[in-house]
Amino acid sequence: MSDSYWETPTQAASDGRRDQIILTGIEKSYGSLRVVGPIDLEVRQSEFLTLLGPSGSGKTTTLMMIAGLQLPSSGTIEIDGQDLTKVPPYRRNLGVMFQDYALFPHMTVGQNIAFPLKQRRLAKSAIAEQVREVADMVELGALLDRRIQDLSGGQRQRVALARTLVFKPKIVLMDEPLGALDRRLREQMQIEIKRIHDRLKTTFVVVTHDQDEALTMSDRVAVFNKGIIEQIGPVEELYSNPATAFVANFLGDNNNLVARCVETRNSHSCRVALTDDTVLETMAVGNICVGDDVTLTVRPESATLSKMPSQAVNQVRGELTDVIFHGDHWRVIVRLKNGASISVKVSDGGMIASLPPGSDVFVGIPPSKCRVFRAENEGDSNV
Repeated sequence: MSDSYWETPTQAASDGRRDQIILTGIEKSYGSLRVVGPIDLEVRQSEFLTLLGPSGSGKTTTLMMIAGLQLPSSGTIEIDGQDLTKVPPYRRNLGVMFQDYALFPHMTVGQNIAFPLKQRRLAKSAIAEQVREVADMVELGALLDRRIQDLSGGQRQRVALARTLVFKPKIVLMDEPLGALDRRLREQMQIEIKRIHDRLKTTFVVVTHDQDEALTMSDRVAVFNKGIIEQIGPVEELYSNPATAFVANFLGDNNNLVARCVETRNSHSCRVALTDDTVLETMAVGNICVGDDVTLTVRPESATLSKMPSQAVNQVRGELTDVIFHGDHWRVIVRLKNGASISVKVSDGGMIASLPPGSDVFVGIPPSKCRVFRAENEGDSNV
């Protein structure tokens, strides 16, 4: 299939990366209950942006406002330089794919895919050509005459995706597109959707609560919490440099250690005392002051495990309580002196074999991988 088929005037006009969707001061309230905002958000042309967050965090409502299926209580939505805040969804030329796929069970695969084109009154020959091309792209070319009820979950997902793409929308919006699939199929479809995005260069905005989907598919991620965006940026940046304890905990695994106080602070780092008077060197995030109670976070893959004390700057001692096999690594749980636990990812099977439960071990925490946030953040365990 020729890639030129999928070019829209917006995509073909420039090789630059401009802001294609701009939300300014967007809020959504139901009576006195505010569920979104105020938020500002810019979505760049041709990027894959994921709205990530727990249930009730406002991400789906934000997507529905972009689609025009819900109106904001205040603020503006600009798409391709036009204020579309109050423009109905059928005039926005956006492809929207819902979690339940919303397929027509009485139609064949081909008829489902063709539906948006028929609504636009295209000629039969043009409809047949475009359906065939998009069906081949999502590997449904041999199933166009099959009924929806005869398809697997993954095949239905592909039909919904094809129907979303067939009329060449300038922007594709997806609400939990992989939520109904099993883990193996979900991982396969993550790769397929990203492949299609890379090929078409269409702007994708996807809602999910699954951090693996966000890490696999996204150029950037906007992390939602309680109706606001806590942080937005490339996945590597959010994972390595979370701006808040919520982002650190929601995106990837984390160990949380609540400290007694901050002893010293400079521009980028601080010394923090735990409740057992162990002092750790850490990176400081936000407005952390001397004397503050703080939460330390360190990812399990950043911590190290040893049988003997090492020369590591940060080191805590504890008892190995559990070893959990994860295929490509072991998750080792170490209970510290006051009863709190920290987990470490270990790939050395020989070390694991020599450390039965009850072993005395040492956990190293590199200062550059350890961050502190104010202790009022939720999800902490006392240390």
